[in-house]
Amino acid sequence: MSQDGESYQDGLIDDIDDEIITIDDDPDSDDIVSEGEEEESIINKLKKSNKSNIVPVNKTYDIYYSGVKKTSPFLTKFEKAKLIGTRAEMISAGSPALVTVPEGVTSAYDIAIIEFDQKKIPLMIKRFLANGECEYVRLEDLTIL
Repeated sequence: MSQDGESYQDGLIDDIDDEIITIDDDPDSDDIVSEGEEEESIINKLKKSNKSNIVPVNKTYDIYYSGVKKTSPFLTKFEKAKLIGTRAEMISAGSPALVTVPEGVTSAYDIAIIEFDQKKIPLMIKRFLANGECEYVRLEDLTIL
């Protein structure tokens, strides 16, 4: 549990709602999303803009489970390094370990390695395709060579 009362179980925050937020540096832009707008209208505005956006967790999972994967089912050494490094940083910042930590293991990196070996790292890999699209992959779905 964090100080705000949010739970980080399975890498999700319990109080996330289905709101889409657009990060906009220009307050005079007509691409600003208001709170009462319909979801379809908001999605169309986001598709037209090149700004960063934050999408609901549920939408990400809907996209993840709906399509056939186009990329390799194998984890690359670069993805492995990024996953372990990011998870070690999260653990050192106070995130709870998702595995039973053996006695004597105190390093965040070692805990991240144990989580990696058990495929318990709660992160998704975002793979970019040549046509500009991206694909999300979970560690549980990949083969580690």
